[in-house]
Amino acid sequence: MAGWYELTNSSDGQFRFVLKAGNAEIILTSELYKTRASAENGISSVQNNCQADERYDRKESANNKFYFNLKAGRLQVLSATRLLK
Repeated sequence: MAGWYELTNSSDGQFRFVLKAGNAEIILTSELYKTRASAENGISSVQNNCQADERYDRKESANNKFYFNLKAGRLQVLSATRLLK
């Protein structure tokens, strides 16, 4: 099964999305957006930028967990980090 996006409304009325793998594990979590349309644009931006290896900023946390940020062409971070096992 292919991955999918889930767009949700947070308790303060903002929107965020997650990208889930085929096994339903969350791969990527977005920032908060003020409008649904902005969050949908964020999904489109992730789809457009995720194919390019140079768009990923790989990092290691203080507790030695690996994670990444996905960046747009202007080097704006598109997604929050996801800890990798």
